[in-house]
Order: sequence, then C-alpha cells, then structure tokens
Amino acid sequence: MVRIAKISYYSNALQSEYDTCSCCGQGIRNVCRIETTDGEVLKFGTTCFGKLMKDRLELSQRKKMRHALKMIRF
Repeated sequence: MVRIAKISYYSNALQSEYDTCSCCGQGIRNVCRIETTDGEVLKFGTTCFGKLMKDRLELSQRKKMRHALKMIRF
C-alpha cells in the first residue's frame, strides 16, 4: 500500500509549459503534487486528484487532502 508523505498544490498558469497528469496524461495548470513515503512524486490535475483519492485515503491522509483542496479554492 502506498502511503502519502506530503500533498501540495501549485499553479502553472503563468508558465508556457504545463505538467502532465500522472493519471490521464493531459497537460495541467493546477497541479496537486503527491509525494509518497517511497520517494515517488505523482502529479494530478484537480479532477483526477478528486476521483482517485476520494475513497482511498486513511483518516490522516484525508486531512491532508482536505487541506490541499482548501488551498485550491483561494
């Protein structure tokens, strides 16, 4: 089971190049970056992030996800 070490959010709105979603492969401007305890870094668009993580997180990880989602709604 993959454990989440850190969830962060950033926007590429001002850059000409975009990151690629680890799930769907599309270019993304608003990036949810997930670092696992194994050192792997995954980048998701907000839609894929919500779909993939909604039902698969433990309680402590749900708190991290909620915090990251609050940052998105600035």
